[in-house]
Amino acid sequence: MIKLQKEMECIQQEHTCNGNGCIQKQFLFSTEEMEHKAKMCARITLPPGSSIGDHPHQPEAEIYYVLEGEITVTDNDKRVLLHPGDAMYTDRKSVV
Repeated sequence: MIKLQKEMECIQQEHTCNGNGCIQKQFLFSTEEMEHKAKMCARITLPPGSSIGDHPHQPEAEIYYVLEGEITVTDNDKRVLLHPGDAMYTDRKSVV
């Protein structure tokens, strides 16, 4: 399946998981387009000062891949600064 950027839904979301500010989600493919094999495939943009609050990953897992900038993440109480090219995998045992 090919999907052009102009066909992708984009939303603004405030205080995600009790985080700060507003983030942007660009949905690359919907759950239905992925035949329910994944819940979400999105590019998430966090402006400076914005954050996604700590939250458990149950029952799903998530993969984060940093495209640009830097972001501080927490994985089970361990805080790490990620840079472009860094990745993070969280599973249902993780709280990020």
